[in-house]
Amino acid sequence: MKVFYIPLFTLIFLLTAFGAFAQNTSTEDAEDLLDKLDIKKGSFKIGANYLSNNVFMGRADTIRTPTILADMKYTFKNGIFLSATANYIPSRVTHKLDGGSAAAGYDFDISDNLLGGVSFTKLFYTANSTQIGSAVNSTVNANLSYDIASIITPLVSVDYNFLKQGFGHDIFLNASISHDFVKEGIFKSNDFFIISPTVSLNAGTQNFYDAYFCSQKI
Repeated sequence: MKVFYIPLFTLIFLLTAFGAFAQNTSTEDAEDLLDKLDIKKGSFKIGANYLSNNVFMGRADTIRTPTILADMKYTFKNGIFLSATANYIPSRVTHKLDGGSAAAGYDFDISDNLLGGVSFTKLFYTANSTQIGSAVNSTVNANLSYDIASIITPLVSVDYNFLKQGFGHDIFLNASISHDFVKEGIFKSNDFFIISPTVSLNAGTQNFYDAYFCSQKI
């Protein structure tokens, strides 16, 4: 059974996200420095997010699950990228590494301020995972973002999720607004530390929720 939902706005603080970009830049104002970042030169970025409870599309397990999400991404000169994530559950005694993902995609510039991207992500979860999203096998994503005067960045994205257990697939729509606070020179003069408060609104079907609880009963 498909259910459509629109949860309340959620404020997400990316507590620790930093990147090391493979390029030569001089010491400049943070906003000017971001404007000069050129994906065609290639870049490598690593980061980590902390969630007080692992929530997927407005749904969570009955047990609160604080989670650390580590990620890395390498973007080639032509905009093609490879990325990977890992989910770490610090409160567990065993099986702290709960899952992860591997993705490939393409980021491109439509204009100076309008950016787009497409990607395919394969998800991996342990047999003991209690994450609601563990019912999802893989995801296709398309997104557009627009930088407004280096103040805020609206983003719209669409996900099509392929589920396990023979359930119908899901489609999600996400709209968000974010702002990056940047601190340069963490390790070297061309490194950056970024904190990005984000407000987002999600809507979509919920076949994954039925698939998750069905798999937990097996």
